[in-house]
Amino acid sequence: MPALIISARLLSNSNSLFFLFRIFQPPFDGGIRHQTVKIFCYFRLLSVNLRRKNYYNSFLMNNMNLTYKPEEFSKMLFIETYGCQMNVADSEVVASVMKMAGYGVCQSLDDADAIFINTCSIRDNAEQKIFSRLNQLHALQRKRAKRLIIGIIGCMAERMKDTLINEHGVDIVAGPDAYLDLPNLIAAAENGEKAIDIDLSLTETYRDVIPSRISGNRVSGFISIMRGCNNFCSYCIVPYTRGRERSREPKSILNELADLRAKGFKEATLLGQNVNSYRFEQPDGSV
Repeated sequence: MPALIISARLLSNSNSLFFLFRIFQPPFDGGIRHQTVKIFCYFRLLSVNLRRKNYYNSFLMNNMNLTYKPEEFSKMLFIETYGCQMNVADSEVVASVMKMAGYGVCQSLDDADAIFINTCSIRDNAEQKIFSRLNQLHALQRKRAKRLIIGIIGCMAERMKDTLINEHGVDIVAGPDAYLDLPNLIAAAENGEKAIDIDLSLTETYRDVIPSRISGNRVSGFISIMRGCNNFCSYCIVPYTRGRERSREPKSILNELADLRAKGFKEATLLGQNVNSYRFEQPDGSV
């Protein structure tokens, strides 16, 4: 069994001090593969906020499904989603991950300390919409008394990479396989740095993340059962922005289904770029 290497980084700014833990596990898939784990959640919840007198004195940990009270969020995140149903599902994953960085989800731009735009890159028209939206947000940024962080996530982030930072003034760029690194990226942005992570993974499925159901729909919910595509159709960018096919283990899918049921949902839609290719192999090679 390969050794686990644990690294800790102490980040500080005017608002808070907190630990960020990352675990690196060989074998590496095109670079170091990292996962946010329970110890990360634990220390983040017990982080010291210098502007608040109360501490996080209770929490529920179920994999990465954490229960928070609204008053426990010192900052708010506005998520705007464009494109396919996979992006809708990914935005719910992002909302869950960002809770660990102290960000709750808000429904109004006026309340937001950070804005993430989950993007589509399937056609040029889809990207032009994002450029137009960025111009509007930069105008809002200039009017705001407090700092507003703008992040581009999703397929357009993966395709355009640091061009979004260098030419369009974005603070954070994160590809579809980098969402577990968002607490790191937002911490860097809070310190005035530009932050980017667009590494593709051969294994990332967010199997340990129970998404936050942030849409108004409480009847039908999305469950992502696989990510990526191996077909490389001449007209499609998906294999280049979402990587190769990999399927989630059945247990994690059933855990998410149980969460939907517990929250009163009546229907679940299984998502993937190519759900007919779903194939999960156990460690012993069985399917």
